[in-house]
Amino acid sequence: IIRCYQSSGNPDSNCPHTIYNAWGGLGNSGHVDIYMFPDPHKGDGAGQVRAMISYLRQFNIYPNRSPPATYGMVWLDIEGSSYWGSQDSNRNFFNDMVNELHAQGEVIGVYTSSSQWGPIMGSWSGGASFP
Repeated sequence: IIRCYQSSGNPDSNCPHTIYNAWGGLGNSGHVDIYMFPDPHKGDGAGQVRAMISYLRQFNIYPNRSPPATYGMVWLDIEGSSYWGSQDSNRNFFNDMVNELHAQGEVIGVYTSSSQWGPIMGSWSGGASFP
């Protein structure tokens, strides 16, 4: 799983070449996913998703195509409560990311733990339908 969006609020410039390199090591029989570490203080969730996807498209990288210019899922890294705001605003931000990822045709996963999700999102089950 390759980081493609940094907590600094920018696409990770290492991501495209790391995707290509991962496929080079795996051959066509492997699997490559990507993740984003969003920052709600650096703009809206949909905008951060669009920035990451747009950056990947500059390198002709699209989801679920033939290697090496492809990836499977986009994982949302939901951790680090110091990066987040109120639980209500966090939920809205999360939904903005999910809605934009769906609009872009992406397959979504959520990386978190109960000790991270609870302080950030509360008892809200908004991400429960994702792996």
